[in-house]
Amino acid sequence: MAKWFGLLKTSHSYDDVRLQALASKMHAPLNNAVIGADSIRRFFHMKLDDIQAYYKKFQEIGPNSDGLLSQEQFLLGLGIEDPEKSVEWARVFELLDEDGDGFIDFRVYLIGMAFANTELDNEDVLKAVHQIFDSDGDGFLTLQEFTSILHNACPSDELYTPRSIKEIFERVDENKDGKIAISEFTKYCSEHPKISESFHLWRKNFQIRPLPGVRTKLAGGGAGAMISPTPSDFRADSKEAKAPEGKAE
Repeated sequence: MAKWFGLLKTSHSYDDVRLQALASKMHAPLNNAVIGADSIRRFFHMKLDDIQAYYKKFQEIGPNSDGLLSQEQFLLGLGIEDPEKSVEWARVFELLDEDGDGFIDFRVYLIGMAFANTELDNEDVLKAVHQIFDSDGDGFLTLQEFTSILHNACPSDELYTPRSIKEIFERVDENKDGKIAISEFTKYCSEHPKISESFHLWRKNFQIRPLPGVRTKLAGGGAGAMISPTPSDFRADSKEAKAPEGKAE
């Protein structure tokens, strides 16, 4: 996911030094606080305080001794106990876990949270939708995967029958190879604002209640934009967070 936004990891920045100071106070691995925070902060229009708030939450979830979260911990941190009840969020974790080892560090976690809760341009949202529903990760959407997109984004739209979806699929598939590439998907959706708008509305399902003091602007704006998951325990304690005990290995 970081690659979509061009957020390549950089060397130490002033923000990283400040984040390392927080990591030291929390007895957390210092190397996990070197994340190229300045580039992430600028891209998502975040404050350093916002990043530090997410860092505290990350530590509260309970990363292992290497400062990494498993998929189970990631989902539990969102209040999701059963991954099967939130297939999309499980897929988001897979996209964040670019090396496929089953763990993510704080930098990747932060980008995922920022993606869910900040304004993005239309193309970035469409790319994200394509990759979330590309269940086998081959870079293309099958008719089944495309059907899943429309049923999730437009569950109450009776116009999307199996026949109509197949007709749309064939129009989107410009080179007629039986699958939809990201370029074909983004082009078609950009030319059909109603579909793009449906995906923006659907993305609100990923929005989470922001941590206290986090000023990142929510896409869509307003409390009404926050649907689910919205676990009550997502808000960090306003006091200084303590180092988690009994971290999972």
